[in-house]
Amino acid sequence: MKDTKKKYRFNIIDILVLIVIAAGVCLFALKFIGDGGSPVSNDYSKTVRIVYAVDETPEYVVEQMKLGDTIYYPAEECNIGVITDLKSGPSVSYTELEAGPKDGYNSVYITGEMSGVTVTDHGVVAGKSILAPGHTLVIYAGVGKVYAKVYSFEVIG
Repeated sequence: MKDTKKKYRFNIIDILVLIVIAAGVCLFALKFIGDGGSPVSNDYSKTVRIVYAVDETPEYVVEQMKLGDTIYYPAEECNIGVITDLKSGPSVSYTELEAGPKDGYNSVYITGEMSGVTVTDHGVVAGKSILAPGHTLVIYAGVGKVYAKVYSFEVIG
């Protein structure tokens, strides 16, 4: 009697298929499970005061902002505080074509407080970003959308 069992040998195609499947499993694990660690600490007990500087925005946008409104950071899809102070003044223009403030536009300093956040040596963690002086971002302050930069921050609790 002959042995009708066939012996299967791996060829290069089989090895490539296994590599592709293994890579897919790894990518799935990284996307849905996470990378297993974070470069920042998990101490979410800090309260910070952040001042955002807006050099130039229409007056009607500033008029829509109110104390107590939420500050929202759409790029990270997270709230980054509550407005505690607003200071507006003449717009600050950096163009060579127009000297001085623009009519109908203001600059504004928006002070916000965030609690329960992580503070690293480099700044305040918001989503996956670190906010530090000089960081530019688009924020919603209440219903007003502005292009701002982080002017300063301090840990207050």
